[in-house]
Amino acid sequence: MGKVRDLEYWSKLKSDILAVGILMAFAWFINSGIEIKGLYMDDLYLWSCYGEQSFFEYVFPIGGTRSRFVYYLAAWLQIALIGNHVSWFMFANILTNSLVAVTVYGMAKKLSRERLIGFLCGFLYLLSRMAYYQISQVWGLMETLALWLAIGILYLLYQYL
Repeated sequence: MGKVRDLEYWSKLKSDILAVGILMAFAWFINSGIEIKGLYMDDLYLWSCYGEQSFFEYVFPIGGTRSRFVYYLAAWLQIALIGNHVSWFMFANILTNSLVAVTVYGMAKKLSRERLIGFLCGFLYLLSRMAYYQISQVWGLMETLALWLAIGILYLLYQYL
């Protein structure tokens, strides 16, 4: 019995890994035409603050009108990894957006108990043009994180009810 369960587990895991790989490849394919050639307004301000402020001033802006320390931490990490390569923001945003699609896949798979339905939900999320802003701007990271959190809250609310 133990070997049968192990085989079933690995078979399911392989299917999930394949689905995640296909979703990530599709995220790259559908969004690869988007380019960030330069920073403008809010994106430029965010990037310039990174160079002018310390870590704590950047993540916890004293006297600011907004409290976005989770986003500012994620933005600080993203800018620290990317540096001056403005075009690389698109790659990071596609990666985070594909992780949202994988989350949608996992949630829909669990709710429907069907991998195909979960995969289609993740695929349809990537197909929606709602994700365009999330990839084409540096501030798109905030949209992606907010959507990811909203999906998580929705799922946990569903489980609770």
